[in-house]
Amino acid sequence: MLKLRIIPTILKNSAVVVKGKNFSKSRVIGPLLPLLKVYQSRDVDELIIIDVSPKKSNNEERFEWLSNVTSFTTMPLSVGGGIKTLSQASRIIELGADKVILNSVIQENPSLITSIAEKHGSQSIIASIDVIRFENKFLLYDSWSSKHTSEDILETIKIAQEYGAGEIFLTSVSREGCRMGFDFNLLNYVKDKINIPLIYHGGASNKEDFLSIIDFANKKNIRLDALAAGSCFQFSSLTPAEVAEFLHLANIPVRQIHNNF
Repeated sequence: MLKLRIIPTILKNSAVVVKGKNFSKSRVIGPLLPLLKVYQSRDVDELIIIDVSPKKSNNEERFEWLSNVTSFTTMPLSVGGGIKTLSQASRIIELGADKVILNSVIQENPSLITSIAEKHGSQSIIASIDVIRFENKFLLYDSWSSKHTSEDILETIKIAQEYGAGEIFLTSVSREGCRMGFDFNLLNYVKDKINIPLIYHGGASNKEDFLSIIDFANKKNIRLDALAAGSCFQFSSLTPAEVAEFLHLANIPVRQIHNNF
């Protein structure tokens, strides 16, 4: 049995990290590189970085910031934000990222998933799916326009899997940044539809929130491979290692962060 992963998430806007509620980018946390050095010093064993910088160009040169990051980090990195082409995805991997994160292109050009998988392997692709609950439906959310679409998320999940994505990164926009706990209803909604590794994201506030969603998933026999969080690590003293240790002591098979055990 694979052990559960605890993954911090970062929203990068130019050279700084931002974080708000429901994908708001209004609050600046601080410079990107010092925060990454903190995670590196804590032996975080996986990190998600989403580039939310405005006016992103369509060429691969806009990812050159990654070379500064990979020059001092050893933790596996997953990088996303406006990836539209195979050359962009390839450049991100060449610069040292382990995985690329695709979002809107899943709907716009799903064949890109297949192209990346053929060149770099399915394990290199994370399909990011942002979800908002509207009129008792779980709909696809466009973070750039801050609007939901009319598309039920199950169709997007189906497309991502059929075209060759290696993982699903599922975010509850309604909970994201709010520190209200994970959305049990959303996880239950997708339980029979995901047959590849699932990273679940949005709402974590404390160690107990992580344990609660794991207990729920176990009771419902729902696949859960990783839990991701941003605010609870950036706005409190809680660390991924402390969450991992808490879960380990609760007999949850979790990937341990060695220098904290």
